[in-house]
Amino acid sequence: ETWRCAAVADVALPADWHYKLNLPLRVVSTHLTGGRFTDMRLEKYMNEKDVEVRNVLKVEPDLVLGDMNSYPSAEQVTTYQASYGPFVNATKEGKQVEYIGWALSGVQAFERGDYRRVPTFANTTVYGGTVDQVFIRPEVKIEPANWLVGIKAFGDFQLSDHQPVLVTFSVQLSTPFSMGR
Repeated sequence: ETWRCAAVADVALPADWHYKLNLPLRVVSTHLTGGRFTDMRLEKYMNEKDVEVRNVLKVEPDLVLGDMNSYPSAEQVTTYQASYGPFVNATKEGKQVEYIGWALSGVQAFERGDYRRVPTFANTTVYGGTVDQVFIRPEVKIEPANWLVGIKAFGDFQLSDHQPVLVTFSVQLSTPFSMGR
């Protein structure tokens, strides 16, 4: 059981962030399977994102963010991947439904785990669409104050095929709960 890539951090918050709990905010930054090298071998990796999400959820994060290689809607898949080789090939082979399922699977896996997605549809990749996501544990109330994509943190230096994303938010626990940690 390994993740493609993930980092777990417990972020200390002021002691009074919740009147009964003095716990850190657990944040996971992850990078799920997908992208041009694995999308070409769809059958081999079909369930991989589900496995990776289950592994992420085992550490009971409050906030999960990163490159999910998954779109929030079928409309984004068909719009932004219309000329993408693996999508075109899957369509020619009569496997478009399976491909769309693959392209949605990371987002859907978090939603099946009752995590809510921060609702944005900004283009986070140079190819278009929202594949960089933020998910929030059901018991934690996080209200995004701002979502900025494409900020010039390093001048004109091209770091990735993904745009830098900066999300600011406020945290408030809606009800007391047992986190089991």
